[in-house]
Amino acid sequence: MQQIKKYGIRFVGVVVLLVGVWALYHQIATVRSAEKYPAPGEMVDVGDRRLHMLCRGNGDGPTVVLVSGLSAISYYAWPDIAVPLSKETRTCLYDRAGYGWSDPFDGELDLDIAVADLARIVDAAGGGKPVILVGHSYGGLLVRQYALKSPE
Repeated sequence: MQQIKKYGIRFVGVVVLLVGVWALYHQIATVRSAEKYPAPGEMVDVGDRRLHMLCRGNGDGPTVVLVSGLSAISYYAWPDIAVPLSKETRTCLYDRAGYGWSDPFDGELDLDIAVADLARIVDAAGGGKPVILVGHSYGGLLVRQYALKSPE
């Protein structure tokens, strides 16, 4: 029984050590990645965190905001649409909280919070011009909820 206790304590100690080493590695890797791969767009302040938004193109027409699906990083989800569209009008992509270059959300991110974030992105992207929202999958749900709350 003593030997089981002895090895059990050692095992727990090794596990704690490995978790600590992994946490330290993760923190260092995160900092290095941020330095090596800076956000290609701008960081939009939404209160307690920042969301990454990338806008390209210009034109007299409305700004188009592309809203990606649940687990997609917008920068990689829309290239076949965003690039040609940005030749015609201002086109913006953004990363929801916790994705891509956006800061994580501290707590449970529900639909109302995600729609409020989208509203702040629309304000930042539009610059007073009309905005067209295009959503894919979960992004379509966000666009629909936003439209219900802000039909204009």
